[in-house]
Amino acid sequence: MRSHWLSTRHRVRERLEGWLARRFPGVDPLSHDFGHRWSPLLGFEGNAHLNSIHLASNVVILLGFWLLASAWKVLYEAQRPSTLASTGPYAHIRHPQYAAFIVIMVGFLLQWPTLVTLVMFPILTITYVRLGRREEVEVEATRSGSHVWNGMDRVRRADTSLHS
Repeated sequence: MRSHWLSTRHRVRERLEGWLARRFPGVDPLSHDFGHRWSPLLGFEGNAHLNSIHLASNVVILLGFWLLASAWKVLYEAQRPSTLASTGPYAHIRHPQYAAFIVIMVGFLLQWPTLVTLVMFPILTITYVRLGRREEVEVEATRSGSHVWNGMDRVRRADTSLHS
């Protein structure tokens, strides 16, 4: 069984490498290190996980997860009594949970800029932006103007029925 899997992997590898393997012997596009493109492009030596871009991307990813966790806590507390989330990250950002997902994706894009991440980043970003806009329309329809956005400037009106 193992030899069958290895031979299948070898055939897939030959097809995927194609011209790349002939022009750049020793490059393995199926290896983990192949995804760390910044090291060879910028001439970093040594472990790709310890270069400045990789370390900075770790910080960006952690900030994204921090934003996500803090936004979800506020959103959870607001949904229980059916009120609008307007504290914490929601006091400064329209959709902090979607912004957090995008920040996390930017971190991973910096860390591992593969073809898949380059293709999926704009698709997922557009999806989150559209989802956020759709949610704003739903809130406007169900909350009777309790949460109003005026262009890019946010205007919040306190609706006494929500807070009583």
